[in-house]
Amino acid sequence: VSRLVPKKGIKEFVGGVFSKVYENRSDVVLLIAGDGPEKEKIKQAVVDQGLSQGVIFTGSVKRDSKMYDYLFGASDIFVMPNVRVKGDAEGFGMVVLEAALRGLPIIAFAVDGITDSVSNGNNGILVKEGDMVSFKEAIEGLLNNKDRAENLTRTAKKFVSENFSWDRII
Repeated sequence: VSRLVPKKGIKEFVGGVFSKVYENRSDVVLLIAGDGPEKEKIKQAVVDQGLSQGVIFTGSVKRDSKMYDYLFGASDIFVMPNVRVKGDAEGFGMVVLEAALRGLPIIAFAVDGITDSVSNGNNGILVKEGDMVSFKEAIEGLLNNKDRAENLTRTAKKFVSENFSWDRII
């Protein structure tokens, strides 16, 4: 759920992480919700990696739509593979909090403002920037260990409500 721009790292994620996960688990599906200038490059990466059966592009989805809620409800993990792009930083990563409140464990690269919204072990897993192997292992670890995923789900909701409620922010 994002703008499809270079800093989101989706094209690199498709080739460097998802393709490897899909090799081992062809039952997984990557949902890409959003639109932007990188869309065609991401689609080409999907084709180049032979992942057409494993990736679904939804296009733009409005935050206040039922589809937005359905996407989170249909998901098991929320990934945020952002990369650093000169002149274009991730301010905070509000969508991470939205995913956590909907009960999704988060896996993200530790870049920019994402480190303010993802607390490693509380609402997700932070991976060293660019470490595709560890990102893949984090995904597979949650897919293969439902207890760990459920624990992160419980702590994610609690983490967000304790740290980002209006009372706390004020």
